[in-house]
Amino acid sequence: YRTSLFDQASRFMIIAAAITAIPTALTGLAYGYDVQYEDIMATYFWWHRFLGIFIMLLAIITATLRELSSQKKAAYYLCLFVLFISVNVTGFLGGSLTFGIGHLW
Repeated sequence: YRTSLFDQASRFMIIAAAITAIPTALTGLAYGYDVQYEDIMATYFWWHRFLGIFIMLLAIITATLRELSSQKKAAYYLCLFVLFISVNVTGFLGGSLTFGIGHLW
């Protein structure tokens, strides 16, 4: 639906996500500063940390593309899709670190 209410709501949520991604990533880096994992958990932790920083940067880029002219719509939607996938993968890895490894394969 192309109503102004949905446009304003999506704009607010994307900008709010970009702003809150910064303290979220910084808090995660501080919290995991001297955590030590072994084996597969160390790999999960590395990817969780890497994707957390990636999500922070991509959220800022996505919000910036949202505010640019309509010429950048394809790049905006691509960033939004990659952001969606990245948040889900990072959440899975964080849940595996917190509650134990939940292998899907």
